[in-house]
Formats: sequence, structure tokens, C-alpha cells
Amino acid sequence: MILSFFPVTAAILALAPASSRAFSWYAKTPSNQFTSFESTLLVPQEYPNIVPSVDKTNEYVIYFLWPGLQPPGPGDGHNYYPIDNGVLQPVLTYGGPSCAPNQVDPAHSFDSWWISAQYVNTIGNYPNYMGCKGGPAMLVAPGDRLRTTITLQNPANSDTSSIWVQTVTNIGKACTNGGTDTPAGCQVSYTIDLLGQYQRMALFIVE
Repeated sequence: MILSFFPVTAAILALAPASSRAFSWYAKTPSNQFTSFESTLLVPQEYPNIVPSVDKTNEYVIYFLWPGLQPPGPGDGHNYYPIDNGVLQPVLTYGGPSCAPNQVDPAHSFDSWWISAQYVNTIGNYPNYMGCKGGPAMLVAPGDRLRTTITLQNPANSDTSSIWVQTVTNIGKACTNGGTDTPAGCQVSYTIDLLGQYQRMALFIVE
């Protein structure tokens, strides 16, 4: 099952501190799964990286905007265990901190937008699949269009295929901090083997 969703602008979703917005789609039966999820994210305006909190102290502003694929819940779907419930997610981030590995230069991470392809599993305890994993990050700017793809390799053999590739392309833009220049634009990616686990829920989250 293939899902495409684009373009998406964070401003349309009315980003605000301490808010969270979510959309989700489900493959109805355990024998079905998503094999590809593509979206285009339009990087919104910059925000102040420090704002006063309720008690008048300063707090960092952190936004996470991401499309993702994951199993719906415990035991739901093909080969749910031993990995348990993690999520494939290319995450557009503003501010910090983040659990993502390979973040951009710390001098930029608290007052800029940046993105990396990640796999996050805070529920399971299977070796090599716990916590936050991901590929390199790249700095992006307001107005950039980011094409994200989450794709199962060789989906015709989905019962045995288990390699997932996430790719983020800053369309038509050269790399300025992180990423690899390609004819389509600056690009980062991450590949992970999910041991045949079906990804039956597609998400779009702003938090």
C-alpha cells in the first residue's frame, strides 16, 4: 500500500508551544501493510528559540514535524515481535535538544530548522533496536521544500523483504550544513532492517 501526502506546511497546522497535532491512516487487516509513504514538507518560518514560560523563566522552543510508519500496537501485524513498537520517521526539527544521533552543528541546532531520517523505539528492548537511531542531519531554511520517502525495498516480496530506506531531499537546493549534494538537491538518508515486521499505521505528527 502506497501513501502520498504533499505539500504540507507547518503553518497550516497552527504550530504553537506545547501543542500537538496528528493525522493517521491504518491498513485494516494484519495481512496488509504500507510499503511506501511520500510527503513534501514546506519549511515554515523561524521562531524565537527562547520564550518566557508560565513561571517567567526562559524555555527553549522545540518543534518536531514528521511523517512516519509503524505497527499499530502490541502484537498487531506480521512479525511484530521481537522488535516491538518503533517508528520510521524523517523528523523536521526546530530547536533542541533531540535524541537524534548525528545532529547538525550545535551552533545552529537551537535556532534553526534541520532534518534527519530516524528510527525511534522507546518501548521494545530487543538489542540494536532500542532508543533513537538515524542517519546524518542537514540544516534547512524557511521556504525549502523537503521531499521525504519511506520505502520498503522489494515490496513484491513483502513477506520476506524487511529493508526500509528513508530519504529526505531538499528539492533544488545545494547542501550548506550536512547532507550530500545530488542532482535533485541536498539529501540525507537512513536504512534499517526491521526483520520482516509489517508497518500498518501511517502518521503525520506535529509536536
